[in-house]
Amino acid sequence: MMRDKQAIAAVAPPTLQKRLEVIEAMCTLAAQEDEQVRHRQEEIAAVRRDFDALRRDWRLLAPTLRQTCRDQALADAYAELRRYNPDQPRVPAGNPDGGQWTNLDAGRNATIAARSRRNQAECDEQRKKDEFICRSVRTPLCWAQAMERYAACLAGRPIPPLNF
Repeated sequence: MMRDKQAIAAVAPPTLQKRLEVIEAMCTLAAQEDEQVRHRQEEIAAVRRDFDALRRDWRLLAPTLRQTCRDQALADAYAELRRYNPDQPRVPAGNPDGGQWTNLDAGRNATIAARSRRNQAECDEQRKKDEFICRSVRTPLCWAQAMERYAACLAGRPIPPLNF
């Protein structure tokens, strides 16, 4: 029975002064909880603003990202063009290795290779200029024409104009 009285005494303070202190403490705790809730709501609002800004930035950057991917694909195509040399000698048809690259006539090939390196440097310089122009213009037609110009240069053909 003694324990029940102690439990009741712990729940309801015996004096008005103590009850007033409990009420003030409860109000202080409630104010702190309200402040925490307000702070959490501000954090949520900030996260939402950041998310909206990210979404807006993504909408603005997505076309540029797609263009960058296209540019990378064109750069890969240029790399493939640089690796191919139609003038490199091949094993004649009818041999078991027919059509394979060969290094027959190495002296003549060294001269051709030196000339080809010089021509490739000129073609690479032309390609860089075309890429600069196409980055400014930002049209797929410009990039296609730049690739055609580069291929023509590597093959020793006349270089077509860059019209876009």
